[in-house]
Amino acid sequence: MSAETLAIIDGHYYAYKFHFGMPFLTGPGGRPTGITYAFANLLKDLRDRPEITHWVAVFDAPGKTFRDDLYQDYKATRSPTPDPLIQQLPDVEALCAANGMTVIKIEGYEADDVVVTLAKQAAERDIDARILSRDKDIDQVLSGRIRTWDPTKGLLRGPEELLAEKGLTPAQVIDYLSMIGDSSDNVPGIDGIGPKTAVKLLAKYGTLDGVLAHADELSAKQRENVAAFLPQREMVRQLITLRDVAGLPAIETLRLDRSQPVDRAVYNAFGISAIRFAAARCRRGDSRRLPASLGQQQLSRADHGQPGRVPRFAAHGRPLRDRYRDHRPRSAHRRAGRHQLRLRRRRGLPWRGVHPLARHRQRGVA
Repeated sequence: MSAETLAIIDGHYYAYKFHFGMPFLTGPGGRPTGITYAFANLLKDLRDRPEITHWVAVFDAPGKTFRDDLYQDYKATRSPTPDPLIQQLPDVEALCAANGMTVIKIEGYEADDVVVTLAKQAAERDIDARILSRDKDIDQVLSGRIRTWDPTKGLLRGPEELLAEKGLTPAQVIDYLSMIGDSSDNVPGIDGIGPKTAVKLLAKYGTLDGVLAHADELSAKQRENVAAFLPQREMVRQLITLRDVAGLPAIETLRLDRSQPVDRAVYNAFGISAIRFAAARCRRGDSRRLPASLGQQQLSRADHGQPGRVPRFAAHGRPLRDRYRDHRPRSAHRRAGRHQLRLRRRRGLPWRGVHPLARHRQRGVA
């Protein structure tokens, strides 16, 4: 692995992921903060990883892109963006700025175009690019230097993983997506050809051009569908192909400066204390210790609720013991209790008083 690594966050991808994956949380004044809190967790995770030397967040700019000019029904079938997500996007951008992270939005282009352009520029400078996204369009630029990354699961996806997962090489991704289309973006494909059939045809003929050159070897229905697809083939290819974007910040300006303190006022404005946030990570069983710079400072009333008190985990830089080890719902506790009662009955052991669920029973021995 190279000495330097650029982490590129697909902002809208993670915003949607956190919107549907996080509980609905509110901050001061009732403002939604679930996505904001999850992003704070993500940024903290990246700062704690020494291999990350550069970082950047990329968001979709408002307005139309060149793809809307090519195809007026592009993304026409998508549901409207949820209001809580829209409300938190400015907060997320402010949170990134509070961590010293550059936020990029380019009019006329989608975030994916900007993401792959940055990844290519980093690879040219011998910097590994880790793209925090699972958008299938990103697969077309995967290489030894450019990989998608899920930091939560620790999964890196490159050309080898793509081949094992889908049976494709990065060079075949554009042809593959052109054949199957993209229902999420309302991009048409070849009717009757799904992912499995497309992979088989590409494995046999190599490219979409190879498939078209051997159209006479296809079934009659497939030949008919291929012929109907030909007039829009070039448009579909342009919709799917990610373009290079000019005028982006130099890669060196995206360097992560860990000596720069986090702007705690921004965190507090969203009801997220930087120190309490780190403490919550320890309570969830995080094995990483708090930074020494965080552990030596006194906590204010907003940070801890008790001015002047420095908790043990903060004063000594030790991880807090897991006080909430069991978060199972009450029904799970009841099932566990009944299971223990059944075991004791089978073994002929007394069960009175061994579990709260047994208190209402009057029998002495099972």
